[in-house]
Amino acid sequence: SRTNADLDTCAYYGLEPGETCFKQRSCYDCLNVPVATDPGGCVLSQFGYCASMVFYDYTLDYRVTTGPNADSGSTTNFSGGLYHQYPSVNTTYCEATDPACLECNTIAVNYSMQNNYLAKTTKFCLGESGCVCVLSCDPLVWKLRTVSLCDDSNSTSGLGSGSAQSSGSGSSWSPYTTSPYVVTNRASSNSMRYLYWLLGIPVFIVLLV
Repeated sequence: SRTNADLDTCAYYGLEPGETCFKQRSCYDCLNVPVATDPGGCVLSQFGYCASMVFYDYTLDYRVTTGPNADSGSTTNFSGGLYHQYPSVNTTYCEATDPACLECNTIAVNYSMQNNYLAKTTKFCLGESGCVCVLSCDPLVWKLRTVSLCDDSNSTSGLGSGSAQSSGSGSSWSPYTTSPYVVTNRASSNSMRYLYWLLGIPVFIVLLV
């Protein structure tokens, strides 16, 4: 059992004796185990990242039934539900033996074999009790996104691509309070789309001439 839970954050577990890398909080613990340092609760993203509730956006709640993010929880529904958030204040993560998680596990394996990125990062399964199981949280998929935060003065083996930078000094570094988190900026996306048109059309005309 863990002995240093008082230093947990929503994103990372507190260091245990002898550890030099903060381990990313699991999806199950994100929704089911309270964090003393963040009494407001945590929120889980569809990518399996756990963060403070300050990042919660109610329009992305997985229970939303209208709009572009509407999703019934069916793993075969690809018409919506591209972004989901699961708040710990009113959501529980299913046990590993729950039929919903067993279904998600099987589907995640199949989608991974097919390299279906959309399904692996957007789908979830609903248990009979209302609990959730997220495909991104399946061990086969989740471990690919796990980011450790390490003291690089002692070890760099736990650093993954895109991991948070430490200060380089074992005496002054501190853990991040949030995991890498995906933020959707539709305005920026539209601006880039217009930029592509502005740059692409002249080039196309020059090539024709």
